[in-house]
Amino acid sequence: DNDEYNNQELTECELCDESFHNPHEKIKLLRKILPSNEEFIICRSCFHTNKESLISDNWKFYSFDNDEINDDEINDDENHSDSDNQTDNSHSMNEEQNILSSHNNLQDLMYSLATKHMYPEYENKQSEFLFLKFELDPDAKKSGVMRMAPLSDDDLFGFELQLTEIQKYLDGFSKDDALSNMALDKGFPTDKSFSGRLLCGFATQKGELKKDGTKKWHCAMKFDFFYYVFKNANGQIVGSCFEEEFSEDSIPDGCTHEIQYYKGCPSHCS
Repeated sequence: DNDEYNNQELTECELCDESFHNPHEKIKLLRKILPSNEEFIICRSCFHTNKESLISDNWKFYSFDNDEINDDEINDDENHSDSDNQTDNSHSMNEEQNILSSHNNLQDLMYSLATKHMYPEYENKQSEFLFLKFELDPDAKKSGVMRMAPLSDDDLFGFELQLTEIQKYLDGFSKDDALSNMALDKGFPTDKSFSGRLLCGFATQKGELKKDGTKKWHCAMKFDFFYYVFKNANGQIVGSCFEEEFSEDSIPDGCTHEIQYYKGCPSHCS
């Protein structure tokens, strides 16, 4: 069945290392990570295995002919059946509602706590979320208007205590803490997620090519690079940019600049 694809360019999946001729098996992933876009190619099987974690990591998906694959196409491709190929947006809306109706919805807690401190004169506060791909009429069958139940002072006080503990953890976070939780040390995932060692990418050096001549994808922080830092009159760093993005216009007023060197991820370059 693959004879018609034998003259197609051979493509290599960057997750499972399998090669294939059929262009319909090819999924291209893109996301914006400074200083440039990250891009890598996977096969359709690896795409479905890691789909949920890739979505949560803000990857965009493109077919072999560079058309972006939207949410409906992803679900339709995975859940395809002969009896019913209809897409029902109400299903995804119900999922959103289930998430937002949770008593511990983080977004609602943050908005409500900020409103409490910024506008203490208001006694009644209530969050409202709008999902623009649905109707904005609250009475519509597929309404995109989601009103949250008001939170009590006890709810918000408990959230403040939680934030305090998180801040204590961050204040004490050290380089040793970071080095103790490196992706490389976690090995390859067993839960069908795009995590662990997969996050490093398979490239062993910058610019390494795959069999088809394209560059292998890798974590943007895996290898070394030069970058600029901007310092104020007190010598404090107030900003930075990659070497490729630097220009005299990017230097903040009253600041000096100097180039620095990042030697790469300690798991790979030590």
